[in-house]
Amino acid sequence: PLYEELRRVITDTRQERAAEIENQALPAFALMKYVGMPIDKAAWDARADEIEAELRDLEKHMLDAAWMPEREPVPQTWALRGADCLAMLRAAGYGDLKGTTAKDLAGVEGEIISALLAYRKAKGDERERLKARVLDLAPEKPPKPAPPWKFSSNQQVAEIAYEILGFELPNTETGTLLRYTDRHPFFEHILKHRRLKKLVSTYGKGWFQQAYRDGRVYPAWRQIGTSTGRVASGERGVAPNAQNLPKSHRGFFVAPSGRAFVNADYSQIELRTLAKMLNEERLLEIYGRPEDDTKSGDVYRATAAHMLGVEAEAVTKDQRNLAKAIVLGMNYGLSAYGLPLYAFTNLGIKDMTTEEAEDYVEAFYDLYPKIRDYHDDTLETLDEMGSVDQRTLTGRLRGEITNRNEAINAPIQGTSADVLKRAMALAYGRLKAFDDAFVVASIHDELLVECNEGDAEAVAGVVEASMLEAADEILNADEPRVKIEVDVAVNKRWVKG
Repeated sequence: PLYEELRRVITDTRQERAAEIENQALPAFALMKYVGMPIDKAAWDARADEIEAELRDLEKHMLDAAWMPEREPVPQTWALRGADCLAMLRAAGYGDLKGTTAKDLAGVEGEIISALLAYRKAKGDERERLKARVLDLAPEKPPKPAPPWKFSSNQQVAEIAYEILGFELPNTETGTLLRYTDRHPFFEHILKHRRLKKLVSTYGKGWFQQAYRDGRVYPAWRQIGTSTGRVASGERGVAPNAQNLPKSHRGFFVAPSGRAFVNADYSQIELRTLAKMLNEERLLEIYGRPEDDTKSGDVYRATAAHMLGVEAEAVTKDQRNLAKAIVLGMNYGLSAYGLPLYAFTNLGIKDMTTEEAEDYVEAFYDLYPKIRDYHDDTLETLDEMGSVDQRTLTGRLRGEITNRNEAINAPIQGTSADVLKRAMALAYGRLKAFDDAFVVASIHDELLVECNEGDAEAVAGVVEASMLEAADEILNADEPRVKIEVDVAVNKRWVKG
């Protein structure tokens, strides 16, 4: 089977190469430290205030909206002592009472009075029975006005959805709510509320934690912080995670005066890794070979054209996004059941049914049959053995994987992590040729380097060359070879283009 062949090739023929690459990379990693990321904290904090105000305005708009269902008043139960008990008895017709003690009630006749006095003397089950009797005899206590809806409560969101739709939703996850944005304005508003709430809670003024000083933030970095081998960021309560920043917040990172950022990002490195590992001819054809002078083809457009039976030039933006969701989702090992949610959450594609997803999955597998074989063989081993061992192309082992998606994606994402770390090691050594150029962040498949403005173009060339060389060392040591591309930009802020 393809899975066993892949495993044999990786295990038997890559060990020597793995040791060589590791020996080359580790000395640099032993010395390398990330320098803090320069940031305009005042602008960050001002934006945090704006987002909080926007969230408050949105909540008020939603609560006041004519389309928002009203909450039912909250039923109340009388207390059988004190002022509440006196109010109960007065409501029952005893308007002249001044209190509810035994002395106050002495000589007062009535079934509710007798039951109340007996309740106070009783114990155990008899006490509970008499309490219920008193409340049964008492007039109904006026309900308390309902508090405003709490939109951060999944239970209350589910209640609102039920009032609107007339049926219960299976859950209140984003993918589920997205299905109904065309049915009622609440769903679009609650999704916006969640986006703003996430920005306020995670990326507000507290994001810096204890890691800001001298105009820089110092995220915690761990060379091996994930099961796939990727560099990880963040330490709870101490330093923030710089790897999950929304693109809207990258612009707050600003190079100091006279300095610049070089931002270098591998183009679709995981899909290129997948094409190489499986020798998937159609993917290799789209990406091309290292010696090709032309830029790689658009894998999403090409996939859409093949799957939908249209010319590549005729593929629409929506069709390309659909293909992108399918390609990336399948790379992560998603099933037809998980694909609709992934498409909703990441690309906003609505109304994909499970049945449609099954058709898309089959069309994808027909287009890339070696990916089908790899998935089938991996999942068959997982089903039979209960776990799967996977290795990256450098030979790094991740053993006893029990999760479906991780079993499929581990050698691909892991190899990409190995590639970036090798690139960092190469770049670290070569940046010493410049006056004060250094890596400030690594974000999955991307390096952010700070340098003097006058050196920026030269530094960009060095970083790009290092990344291409690292990828060639690991991915193109033998056939099949796949074209690697790196997108590089020089800016004052951490933005592309």
